[in-house]
Amino acid sequence: MNVLKEDKKTFCIPHSRPTLGDEEKSASARVIESGMIAMGKEVEKFEKMMAGLTGLSNCKAVTNGTTAIQLALLALGVQPEDEVILPSYCCTALLNAVLSCSATPVIVDIEEETFNLCIDATKKAISPRTKAILLPHMFGTPALHTEALSQLDVPLLEDCAQALGASINGRMTGSFGKVSILSFYATKLLTTGEGGMVCSMDEAVIQKIEDLREYDKKEEDFHLRFNAKMTDIQGAIGQEQLMKYPHFATKRREIAARYTCAFSALPQLLTPPEIEGLESVYYRYIVLVENRDSFIEKLAKKGISAARAVPHPLHHVMKLSADDFPHTENALKRCCSIPIYPSLTEGEMRHVIATIEEAVTT
Repeated sequence: MNVLKEDKKTFCIPHSRPTLGDEEKSASARVIESGMIAMGKEVEKFEKMMAGLTGLSNCKAVTNGTTAIQLALLALGVQPEDEVILPSYCCTALLNAVLSCSATPVIVDIEEETFNLCIDATKKAISPRTKAILLPHMFGTPALHTEALSQLDVPLLEDCAQALGASINGRMTGSFGKVSILSFYATKLLTTGEGGMVCSMDEAVIQKIEDLREYDKKEEDFHLRFNAKMTDIQGAIGQEQLMKYPHFATKRREIAARYTCAFSALPQLLTPPEIEGLESVYYRYIVLVENRDSFIEKLAKKGISAARAVPHPLHHVMKLSADDFPHTENALKRCCSIPIYPSLTEGEMRHVIATIEEAVTT
């Protein structure tokens, strides 16, 4: 592993790092000592706390974010051979969720500014078979046309795994669609190790989620159900993370502001755009740079782990023509994600800034 010793300090800065402390240790130990570790009161409390934060009346915890999308699609009535529209520039977990429902993924291009689902491409892709639009708010920045997407005659599923607390004209992401999901994987905005959640104001959707996430003791009314429950250990950790989340979001925005200020004078590098009405939580800080792979290598030599923002766009996975995805192709070639998380120290941040300045000017 490459490290840099500077001022007697060794730098080895990971791309992502969870922010966990004694509170999470105590919470998990408390549940273990109780002997009641399966889904119970701790998960229920976590769900209620999340409902309070999001303003959505119903939040139901599940095993992970991918499962949350799968169950949300099923709750929306998606059946085999129905179509689900989603962007190419996103994690393959979304594609897995669509295919797990035996639905047909309809993959479209992204907005150039925010790297989110393109509304014009979405409108063109809608057919009589379209049963859902899957909208991930990529990198913590809300999709520019979320409200308009929610007004199309197709249910909108918002993927807020990277955008908990982001907002559009003061309205929180997750509140526009018929249903929204969250992920609590180790690198997400808050973590329970693994875990996810489905949120909605629609009681019928939530009742379907509750039915689908647990199969036990329902033999008299048998249909396909899953074992998709969160544990109370995770629920207890989630409560502690959620109480810290306002600080987490503030810290991410502060680091992003420092980066933007430092990098704005570098013509070789483009920083995230400031778009009126959109407030990001900066799950990732994305810079656009030529010779991206060489740029990543230069940072690695100085002990900084950066990464391609999306390694495998879905149109590549599904072997579709690159000609239909010009904005995705541009993002794929130039977007680089650099370290940003609440536990990033002042010294680490200064080292990232100095190294990037050197990398693009030499």
